[in-house]
Amino acid sequence: MAPSKGLVAALLLCLMLSGCGGAEPIPTVEPTATAVPTPAPTEEPRLEYAADSAMLPMHEICAALGYELELTGENSALLEGRGLEYIPADGTLCFDGRWLYAPMGFAIRGDELWLEPEAARKILNLRVDGGSLVADPESAELLPGGEDYYELNFDMDMLYWLPQIIHAEAYQQPMAGLIGVGNVVMNRMESEKFPNSITNVIFDREHVIQFEPVQNGSIKAQPDERAYVAAYLCLEGCNTVGDSLFFVNPAYGSYWFDTELELTYVIGDHNFYRYK
Repeated sequence: MAPSKGLVAALLLCLMLSGCGGAEPIPTVEPTATAVPTPAPTEEPRLEYAADSAMLPMHEICAALGYELELTGENSALLEGRGLEYIPADGTLCFDGRWLYAPMGFAIRGDELWLEPEAARKILNLRVDGGSLVADPESAELLPGGEDYYELNFDMDMLYWLPQIIHAEAYQQPMAGLIGVGNVVMNRMESEKFPNSITNVIFDREHVIQFEPVQNGSIKAQPDERAYVAAYLCLEGCNTVGDSLFFVNPAYGSYWFDTELELTYVIGDHNFYRYK
């Protein structure tokens, strides 16, 4: 007698549940994420230049540091929207109110700006590494500035009297000579042989009046813009006469200076000296 339809169905169900009939069960595999190789982190761009290079490519460096540099004229540019202007006659740079000495230059070649190393170092905070200047994104920082930078950061007596004495003594001299006069005044402030304030240095009368403009009254003349720029450069650390403590125009006599002191520099109409 043929099995009933109900019996066949029951047998089939048994086979399915028990794995009867020799069929291997299909293994269940948990899904796993496919490992994707992670690229090694790339180093930030780092440019290195010899510190004694004649000029540095500002466009190349600024691009590596992530700064926007735009030329705006024959002697001007914008760096991150901040003005950079070069005054060729005096070899000076003004960056957002800060003054820098760059007598060796500011040059535009095609659509690129080139600048002498020391000025570039200060503006971009390039790192000094042995004999190299390194443009490193990790230490990149633009020179702080602003129209009132000097008023906020320096003594008012210094800001008043340093341009006065520079103008009175050297207004017709090259910028290096104006800076040199300011350096002498500041060197005297640091010397144990002279007073330690700018007013006392300028008006020192211990042995004889030290500066002729004090005697003839020209110390009161209104300084021109170059005298202010030279004073700011001195305050920025610019020095054209080293440790000189004296200067004189030899056309008016320099016998005592030449016999008692050591000549250090000759700039324009002035000879500069220090103690032997």
